Amino acid sequence: QTVEGGMRGLRAVLDGAASEQAGFRTVRRVSADRLVVFSDHHILPDANRQSGVWRANRDGYTRILTHYGEHGWTVVEDGDIEDLVILEPSITEAMYAEVLGGLAGRGVRPRAARGLRRGAAGSPLETFQALEAARLPRRRSQWEAIRSAPGNQAYYDVLRQLGQSDQLVRVAGNHDYNLQAFAPDEAHLVPVDVAVVARARPMAILHGHQF
Repeated sequence: QTVEGGMRGLRAVLDGAASEQAGFRTVRRVSADRLVVFSDHHILPDANRQSGVWRANRDGYTRILTHYGEHGWTVVEDGDIEDLVILEPSITEAMYAEVLGGLAGRGVRPRAARGLRRGAAGSPLETFQALEAARLPRRRSQWEAIRSAPGNQAYYDVLRQLGQSDQLVRVAGNHDYNLQAFAPDEAHLVPVDVAVVARARPMAILHGHQF
């Protein structure tokens, strides 16, 4: 069903129709001839123990983007660029303790919270909704930490320049789609669900989590 639904949504946007289906609601149509696509950098706050790969490569990636921009290419960042899902384990454990302990009506130590997942009070839907509500502000804080990190400023400066020259397309992935709801002041950083490239046969660029 997920694959079939994804194919219906994709067919609709390729045909130029509007779609209210999740993952296909926002579409950007691109007419550029030369595109270069990157994805899955999973940028994390510098303090996150898993941020080392990005920190080791961000300066080189920034130079690559500058090169492509100066030579007239349109850059497509195809999802999971910033990672708003993978939180520091201590943050995740504290969140579970807060939410599941609240549902259970008692205090819970962070390290014991995971054991409450199956036995938490309330229905699975109530637990899911409570966890989603708790995740959102933490994901927003993670975005703010990434965006404000001194070591990331050269990268975001290049994205701003690419956005000003209409050479930047950002597509949402399953780890950064919250940027659509956060609506940062910098509109060029807000990802769309699908980019459709004008060709004799239109081509879609999407992250793929819709399937």
